[in-house]
Amino acid sequence: MDKPNLKTLDTLDDVERIEENVFAIIESKIQYNEYRINNAANSFINLDDSTLTAQKSPAEMKRIVFNNEHIIDLIRKYTGAINLLLVLRSKLSRENAYSVFSILKDDQYMSFSKFDLVALIEGRPHQVSA
Repeated sequence: MDKPNLKTLDTLDDVERIEENVFAIIESKIQYNEYRINNAANSFINLDDSTLTAQKSPAEMKRIVFNNEHIIDLIRKYTGAINLLLVLRSKLSRENAYSVFSILKDDQYMSFSKFDLVALIEGRPHQVSA
């Protein structure tokens, strides 16, 4: 994986700072996805009993079911992102900080399975998931 176009790092402190910054980016993305999960869960929980028990037309019931399924899909998506970010965080080191940073850009990590993400970070053969 290509290194970003940054100035040449002359000291160990610079390398450690890069690793710390990448760690902070991962933590920030985890927190943001947790926030998104909480918002989705709250919109799901905020359905009042009258909404669920009142007589509804078939069209209204389809809309409620669709909205609930959509919320559940979002929660799955955000949870999957957190799982991949946890893999990146657990594998982050001085040696691979640039590679991890590159994977984080534009959420590229989302196109990998856990297995392929670990393989990529460790320099083993992998396949990009669809």
